[in-house]
Amino acid sequence: MNKSLLIIFFLINAFLPNKENDNEITAIFSRFETGIKNANVEDFFSDLDGEIYLSIKKGVSGYFSSNQSYYLLNDYLREYSPLSFNLYKKETEGDYPYGFGSYYYKKKGIRGNSKVFISLKKNNSSWKISQITFD
Repeated sequence: MNKSLLIIFFLINAFLPNKENDNEITAIFSRFETGIKNANVEDFFSDLDGEIYLSIKKGVSGYFSSNQSYYLLNDYLREYSPLSFNLYKKETEGDYPYGFGSYYYKKKGIRGNSKVFISLKKNNSSWKISQITFD
């Protein structure tokens, strides 16, 4: 009887969504949104993985350390001043959470927009941002 209960418990935990993971991922997405809206990379800097893939409109594309990414994103957000940003699609389940967003900005008085993609990966026991793309 004990083995049956243990197997049932294992199966329930294996197939039910992990709310703790969802909460952590949702919090990262929230900090990212806030940071982009406020042009403040510091809001989500601690969520960046040690090495992330970064691709931004200015022609920057490749793998960068979290410190390099900080400065590249900071420069980008200064040049393309945010008017609004939101992640309209967020996938928090599975092994590779991601989000899509719309970024509206002003550059030298001219308004524009970009599509944004962000993805996370598990690094040890916590989730980290592994990719950011402004297209």
